[in-house]
Amino acid sequence: MANEKKINAFFRHKRLIIIGLVLIGLIVMIILTYILTYTSNLPKAFKEDKANKELNIVKKCDYFKFDCVATDIHLTKDSKSPYIKVVGEISNVTETITNVTVKFEMHNKWTSKDSYTSDSDHKFNSGNPIPATTTSTFESTSANMTLTNSYPLKVLPLVRVKSPIIYAKVTYTRKLPDSAKGKGGNVTEVVFYTFTYNDYVTSRTVFN
Repeated sequence: MANEKKINAFFRHKRLIIIGLVLIGLIVMIILTYILTYTSNLPKAFKEDKANKELNIVKKCDYFKFDCVATDIHLTKDSKSPYIKVVGEISNVTETITNVTVKFEMHNKWTSKDSYTSDSDHKFNSGNPIPATTTSTFESTSANMTLTNSYPLKVLPLVRVKSPIIYAKVTYTRKLPDSAKGKGGNVTEVVFYTFTYNDYVTSRTVFN
């Protein structure tokens, strides 16, 4: 008798149950779409460099300060050819460094369509040594990063990307200190940086 009541209740509410299951299925599909879109497009900046065991990669550089500054931005829909013009800046040098170069990449976390990689490394101070100082700033050759899309970029419903992220790989050579074992040689090190919109946009930035 109890089973018959349950069966009858199921058939009475069958339509509501089916609608509920369909809605749950749609919600799950939407969530999976968002997750897969995000995870499959996570930027892998300088992937090959970071996997190169021959590079002496350091997590933090104590010998200078590096900044990425946008000097010109064309991102809105009014821009026929969206791009960001940036320069890399070295300052607060505490130890003489040589062969200082920077390479840029640009990505966003929701789509792989907007990606940029420097054609070549940009040299600081024309490749000459940068002496220890706390006041001088040396700028790299400007990089014009072209984009496919204007921003803010609507990727999915409720998802709008404000701007791309800029990544930088800075390579430099410094002299190792002398030790009891003998004179120190030179070592080349690599450090990676990440800059969001709020990082690279400053009072110097020109918006068009």
